[in-house]
Amino acid sequence: MKSNYFNPSAFGADAATAREALHLAREANVWEGRDRYAERLEYLRSRARRSADMLDDDGETALPAERVAERLKEIDAASAFLERLFSRLELPAKAPRRTLAERLRNNMRVAGLWSAARTEVPNAACGTAGLSSRGGAAATFPTAGQASRATTSGLVLSECEGMARDLKAIAAFEEVLEEVALLDEGEADQVTLEEFLKEVQQGLALTTVPAEEPRDAPVVVLDVRHCRSLSFDHVFLMGLAEKEFPRRGGRHPFFDDAERRDLRTQGVDLPDAGHAAQQEMLLAYLAMTRARRTMTVTYPSLDTQGRPALGSHYLDELFALFAAEKAPSLPVAEIGARDLALPLARMRAERELLAKTMFELWGPGKTEHTDEHLGILDAMLARSPAATETALAGLAAEWQREHGDRFGPFDGLLSAPEIIDELCRRYPGQATMSAHRLETFGACPFAFFAGDILGLRATEEPSPDLGPADVGIIYHGLLQRFFTALGASKKAAGRLTDETWDEALAILTQAAAAYFKQLEAGGRIGSPALWKVQKRRILRDVRRMLDWQREKLPEWRVAHLEVTFGARTGAPVPPPGLREPIALGSPHGPIRIRGRIDRIDLPADGSPGFQVIDYKTGSAPTAASMAEGTSFQLPIYLWACKAILPAEAYAGRSLAFFLPIRSPRKSAALASTDSKGQPNEKYERTLARAEEYIRRFSDAMRRGLFPVYPRARNGCSDYCDFREICRFAEWRVERKRELHPIAQLEPIADDNDGDDDGGE
Repeated sequence: MKSNYFNPSAFGADAATAREALHLAREANVWEGRDRYAERLEYLRSRARRSADMLDDDGETALPAERVAERLKEIDAASAFLERLFSRLELPAKAPRRTLAERLRNNMRVAGLWSAARTEVPNAACGTAGLSSRGGAAATFPTAGQASRATTSGLVLSECEGMARDLKAIAAFEEVLEEVALLDEGEADQVTLEEFLKEVQQGLALTTVPAEEPRDAPVVVLDVRHCRSLSFDHVFLMGLAEKEFPRRGGRHPFFDDAERRDLRTQGVDLPDAGHAAQQEMLLAYLAMTRARRTMTVTYPSLDTQGRPALGSHYLDELFALFAAEKAPSLPVAEIGARDLALPLARMRAERELLAKTMFELWGPGKTEHTDEHLGILDAMLARSPAATETALAGLAAEWQREHGDRFGPFDGLLSAPEIIDELCRRYPGQATMSAHRLETFGACPFAFFAGDILGLRATEEPSPDLGPADVGIIYHGLLQRFFTALGASKKAAGRLTDETWDEALAILTQAAAAYFKQLEAGGRIGSPALWKVQKRRILRDVRRMLDWQREKLPEWRVAHLEVTFGARTGAPVPPPGLREPIALGSPHGPIRIRGRIDRIDLPADGSPGFQVIDYKTGSAPTAASMAEGTSFQLPIYLWACKAILPAEAYAGRSLAFFLPIRSPRKSAALASTDSKGQPNEKYERTLARAEEYIRRFSDAMRRGLFPVYPRARNGCSDYCDFREICRFAEWRVERKRELHPIAQLEPIADDNDGDDDGGE
């Protein structure tokens, strides 16, 4: 379905329905099996129907009411399309080889592979534009980090030769099917589908398809993975920088090496850091061995902060290889952008001439023959006004972004009156904020703009493993069930102490068994083999956290769980939750904030006071993140408690902290009094500063201030969903920030605050 050759109309669907089916598969985490598709799509239907009763961590409706009917229609259309697809492509479990081969060959035709591969592509789409190859074809291989930006043009350039190669591949595949069909000894000879497919795989393993080398396009841009079986006179391997090629690998957050070995025996092979390193090494070898005559390897000399960049350690291996052979040392040269400019005499297309002229006039370095280039530009304005004016407009945007001394419209500052009017209506009037939304804005206003205002969403490929969000929901669900049962116990009464520990463990075992069974019945566990390991890990982590609580918090009892304030659904809000959001005053009206508190504890002896606990399945925010305006949960929850709890609770000590489940400790604790019972000035300052940040951010939203402006002290996150579209450059942001800071986005200084997070 992801192939460009797939024809969804053959199965009664349009391209939009096919794309939606793929999107739903990713959302439902479908990674194998026809039954799995049906099961998970039914799960999405049931979740959509009960969405009015489902809330996210901020207390927001999982799906707005107006989207439910539309959502169900999308799921039904995708489900019907997939059912037709599976039915048409299904092969008998047992039949003669010739029958199976004919059915498989017919499936290829039904799916549109032959007709799509034969489709003629105009010359312009092949990227030739009348250019002829000089001195053999050249290939440019972007590294893995560049692939998402460069592969599209590479596919366009290589489409013509790719068509011929694919046609040969399809023909070779059908030849293998015919050869396998000849293995039948008689009409009654039958084999199982598994046997037939194994024989086809054996035939394919012995089949080769000669690669079609490009003849018309002088340069072919390819991802390294797409260059297998191809070779070129000249190869340029770009971006061989440290941490880019090879890319930094990450370990799986759940499974250690022993568990991975155990999973492999059960048929689940999870890659580890060593596997990733081997893959990167093979990719480098594959790229470097594509060259017949020369290979040029490049990497940037400066990083995004203007500091000297390091080359990949693969370069050291190359130098060592040639040194070991006592060959001439490899030539090394520093090359600037102007060194690569094509002479005017070699221009073959107007686009090349326009690009050359623009670069000569406004590119880096010294410009020669200015009058001549201005004359060329003037002539092109008369000959091709649309393309030239577009190029000049793009140049103006780039120039303002790169050379301007302050943030402007090309950095993310909106200025159109109708847009500003809409933003003023939305913030704070129509919008109900949450801690998560405020923290997204605090980390980077552009990320808030892309996700919250434009509604962009990153999609992930389905995986046999549960994602971090799914695992977090399971941790929260288990803890809610456990503490609810603990509170109902007459002996424990919501407390974890040495005296109640045995009963607590029995309650945990019973709650976990019932909850895990419910998850399994609902099909929300991913791979069964992985789930066996994850169940043990989740139960172990929760028990460790409870053991920590038994030691550190015996004087508290769990009073309230999953307390909602500002619910946007029609379902009842269990007490002491609030249907209405809390509100902060601002010059433009109340800023309404919703959320959901994981847990509220009260003193076991009945004295005044309370504590708020927010569970974290990953790393927890610190006091520094609250100081810089990228963490608001604890202040918001403390404000909500004023409306939720009786007034006498505030007569005692107020405490709030994050509790990492996997490594239990208090993180970023806020306490109204110190250990001696004296008022804690830092507590009030932190709350006041959070309130000021929220007012500033609301004002920035009204003014359309959404620059690419990472505010956290650790800068731009490597895990941002919008990293590929934000055009972030640290040197540019810092220069503009120093010359003309945006008041609403600047940190609020407090010399009395340190980095102590109140941990234990």
